[in-house]
Amino acid sequence: MILPQENKINRMIIALVVCVLGFLLSLLFCADIGYILLDIVDHYVTTYIMLTLGVLQCAAVGWVYEVKEIKEKVRLRSIVIFTA
Repeated sequence: MILPQENKINRMIIALVVCVLGFLLSLLFCADIGYILLDIVDHYVTTYIMLTLGVLQCAAVGWVYEVKEIKEKVRLRSIVIFTA
């Protein structure tokens, strides 16, 4: 895909800003307080963000498939598991 020249400049500026911000934020983990900060970030990522992603994933599956389809697939799978 060929992009106009002005889009390439905007893309480069955005990429540069994202990389510089990522570098500056990662410097916090190299400081004396880095281990404590890592523990705090790890706690919140594994607890709240993963829970939110799980709920959003369930909502997305419910949005894509109809209720009848989900019931049929679950019923079919349960019959296969319990009769084997």
